[in-house]
Amino acid sequence: MSRLPRPLLVTILAAGVVLAVLPARHPPATALQPAGHAPATALQPARHALATAFQPAGPRAPAAAWPGRHGCGGGADLTVEVRSGGRRRVALVHVPRGVRRGAPLMMALHGAHADGPFMARYSGLSRVADRAGFVVAYPSSLGRPAFWDLTGPGDVAFGRRLVDRLWRTGCVDTRRTYAVGVSNGGGMTARLGCELSSRLAGIVVVAGGFRSLPACAPDRPVSVLEIHGTDDQVVPYAGRADDGFAGDVRAWVDGWVRRDGCLPQPRERLLAPRAEQLAWGPCAQGSAVEHIVLQGGQHAWPGATPPDPGPRASISAAAQAWRFLRSRRLAHAPAG
Repeated sequence: MSRLPRPLLVTILAAGVVLAVLPARHPPATALQPAGHAPATALQPARHALATAFQPAGPRAPAAAWPGRHGCGGGADLTVEVRSGGRRRVALVHVPRGVRRGAPLMMALHGAHADGPFMARYSGLSRVADRAGFVVAYPSSLGRPAFWDLTGPGDVAFGRRLVDRLWRTGCVDTRRTYAVGVSNGGGMTARLGCELSSRLAGIVVVAGGFRSLPACAPDRPVSVLEIHGTDDQVVPYAGRADDGFAGDVRAWVDGWVRRDGCLPQPRERLLAPRAEQLAWGPCAQGSAVEHIVLQGGQHAWPGATPPDPGPRASISAAAQAWRFLRSRRLAHAPAG
């Protein structure tokens, strides 16, 4: 994986947060190929793109604050540091050029053995954000290999602190804040939907694992889209027999159908070749639940760069995420 060019450095420390401005250039497609593969684990096969070895972002440059003298739309990538749980946590934040104050905010959580900068290159969400005018934050998990903690309090607290910090810029809409994640990051996104429901208007989970998640008790209905392949070899669609099928994807989706008070019978249609869309509604407080079933699909982020192994994707997860989330908003701005 190529390293980002070293930018001009300017330092500012404010409220325990450091913002780093990186150039708004993106490496060519040939530079997106991961440099290597992580050893196989129980969760990630060694030859799978989601199992990429942890790749640090390169030298992290402290730089000018956001918003800067040109306002919110600086057209830059920012490295944001926050203190959470007594530790330094980081996220790469993509700010499209010309983005307007009050833009939607999307958090995008990487899979295991990766980091935020890898998710930015891999997911294609920044390209969608440039066209649609929303801000994307790519937080990094801890550990080597890196994993999101699906059961402890640390990563939930980090997600809360990161959202609150970005809200304080005044550049993003507190009623249109979302979370998206893939694989281990998909499981973490599922948990954030339960525990940060007062902050998140919607979540999108791609190839997520649900078997180890705590009980879910959101404060309010949350709009949910889940995308999953029927031949997922890492997070099986029907769960695993040895743990009582606790990770069954359809059972997880049905749980949100009940929590959001949706009509129980979904509307079904063919979204694209081998991609079936199930949509429930109307649901409480304007929420919605959708599920895209990828027939024969493996453990993948559809439309990834580089593509994940398995059948060629007939949809783009990045495009579907924004299609689903763009109209979701909280009824009222969160307090505090």
